[in-house]
Amino acid sequence: MHREALHQHLVNIRLLPGRKYIKGPNTITLPSRFYTTNSPTNDPSTDKKKKGYFTRAKEMAIFYKNGIKQLFANYRLSAALTRKFRKEFSDLNRREIHLIRTTRRDMKRLLPFGLILFIIPEAIPFAIFFAPGLIPSTCILPAQLEKRRRKIHETRQAICDKLLATSDAIARKDFQDISSVIRLSRQIGDKLYLAKFPKQLLVDLCRFMGLSRFGTKNMLKRRLENRLDYLFGDDMLIAKEGIKTLTLDELKQASEERGIKSVDIPDNQLRLALQHWIALHLHQNPEIQDELLLFSRTFLYNAKYQQRNSDVIAIT
Repeated sequence: MHREALHQHLVNIRLLPGRKYIKGPNTITLPSRFYTTNSPTNDPSTDKKKKGYFTRAKEMAIFYKNGIKQLFANYRLSAALTRKFRKEFSDLNRREIHLIRTTRRDMKRLLPFGLILFIIPEAIPFAIFFAPGLIPSTCILPAQLEKRRRKIHETRQAICDKLLATSDAIARKDFQDISSVIRLSRQIGDKLYLAKFPKQLLVDLCRFMGLSRFGTKNMLKRRLENRLDYLFGDDMLIAKEGIKTLTLDELKQASEERGIKSVDIPDNQLRLALQHWIALHLHQNPEIQDELLLFSRTFLYNAKYQQRNSDVIAIT
């Protein structure tokens, strides 16, 4: 990545001061240590049931304690990385940048999470589904994270089916490879604008990309533009470092941020899907319109990918 592009990306995520702040999606970082939570015993004995509930509550308390400790460890590390970058302007890798951004988000969530934990700790699993912005990423159990991913998948599948059923001008084959998308891009030209989309379509696209669906048309449009701006900088970092450097958790998170199906998908398919997306997003002469990038997510949501020479082909 060119230094100017990296600088702008860091301005966008508030690592450096700038005029614009792009609100990117959540990035999950897990605690370094997990405590498994056993289900309550099925024994009808009241004493044993009470013991089972007590054991589970104790395990959850230990988990949340370690999650908070991990958050403060992340905070100290991210503060050191930020000072080093601002002082020396040394390059940060993608993992370090995500650690800084995620930790800042998590620190803002610490107070509401603490209140929930103190007042009604039983509500935390519900908050993860209905108000994920209140829970630090270090305090989410792997099983809870997987359930949330499956819930997101169900939402995206429903939106995908709806949009495919109502689309006449664009077909799945139009997104099969780079050349097909370029051909479609030239045919459409400047006829496709987010500003001209009906509000319900903007709502569906925001929900598909994991963004808030509430607000005016302009607010919805801006959220989508901000997400794509953030992803452009992140895509440049991935292209620079290589998709192979991503761990499986990072690969799943990157896929979710881009509207790529990540539930019950082999990691080699995730890497090919991400490679296909990055090739589209970073393509120059011509640049692919933001609107087509968003539509490509719904049309290719259930696609399978194959490597052919240096290109990735989407099989729909």
